[in-house]
Amino acid sequence: MIKILVINPGSTSTKLSVFEENENGTFNRIFDETINHDKREIERFPKVGDQLDDRYAIVCRWLKEKGIEVDHLDVIAAR
Repeated sequence: MIKILVINPGSTSTKLSVFEENENGTFNRIFDETINHDKREIERFPKVGDQLDDRYAIVCRWLKEKGIEVDHLDVIAAR
């Protein structure tokens, strides 16, 4: 079964969803969450790209909380 992680980073939040293929080939959303970031924390970065390490750590922590191993993901999509 295919498992997909979708990441949508916004200005003050990161939206995360995991979809899993079921027996008939369609996908069910098994996790869906919006993680809000403290505005003061975001403002400490001079450029949006400087947030990468922190956002990456947040996504990894979230996956761990949900019991999802990165090695078990087949697709990662981000916008």
